Amino acid sequence: MLISFYIMAVSGVLSLILFIVFKAEAAKGRRIFLSTFRHYLDQQISKRGNSWALWKKYFGASSFRLFLHYLLHQGLGATLFVISFIENKLHDLRRKNKNIAKVVVGSDRDNHLHHIAMHKKSTALSEKEKEGLKERSMND
Repeated sequence: MLISFYIMAVSGVLSLILFIVFKAEAAKGRRIFLSTFRHYLDQQISKRGNSWALWKKYFGASSFRLFLHYLLHQGLGATLFVISFIENKLHDLRRKNKNIAKVVVGSDRDNHLHHIAMHKKSTALSEKEKEGLKERSMND
């Protein structure tokens, strides 16, 4: 938090200094602070502005804007295509998963516990054999 306070304080002081300098320059009618450097910057900005005016004259603002809209439209169309492709792939995966889930639910009866229960039933003693074992254990 301390660094943000320092940044805010320095920004405020610099803004105040610039306000005072510009007010003094407006009162005198000429530049006082860094006049040659600021004149050079003004020339460069004018040159860039003139260059932009020529570009605007040749290409026209509306045609450039139309081109940007066309690029945006093409980009959004490509994005829609990619999203649609991904959606179709996810739909196919979901359908495969659903089929696999149906197979797994159907094969739930064939797990190892089912085989143990089937073996228990097949090797279980009949009532007659149970009675015979009971008689034999009581007589021994």
